Amino acid sequence: MRVSKSDRSQILDLQKDELLKAGVLSEQIYQDFDSGKNDYRSGLATCLKALRASTHC
Repeated sequence: MRVSKSDRSQILDLQKDELLKAGVLSEQIYQDFDSGKNDYRSGLATCLKALRASTHC
C-alpha cells in the first residue's frame, strides 16, 4: 500500500480493507508514505525482499 504524502495526512484504510477482502494476509501487507518518484521506499524494499525469500523455498 502507498500514499504519496509523507506527513500521513492520507490514510491507507481503504487499500488495506480491499487487500484483506481479496484474501491477502495482514502480515503480507507492506506500506509506504512516500511519493512514487522516490527511488527508495522501505515498504516496497521489504516486500521485494520477502518475495525473493519465498522464491528460494
